[in-house]
Amino acid sequence: MTKASSGVYQLHNGMWGFRYAFWVDGKQKDIKRTKDENGNPFKTERAATFTNTFLLITLENTVQKEAQRIRRSPIRYRRGFP
Repeated sequence: MTKASSGVYQLHNGMWGFRYAFWVDGKQKDIKRTKDENGNPFKTERAATFTNTFLLITLENTVQKEAQRIRRSPIRYRRGFP
């Protein structure tokens, strides 16, 4: 396995799977996948690696969008209040 395919492993039946981990609310969440979005098993290491990379990029984009949404705007003072 190369560094690009880290987290990808071969199952006992010859098919492939992958795992990834991320943090949610201070807790680590581990996810394992052995099937694609259509429910078909990964038959090659390349297919599992591609899906793993795609999901990680999607997850990063979701986290960045959430961080931008949560980012607070500067405090504005109303007239008459300090």
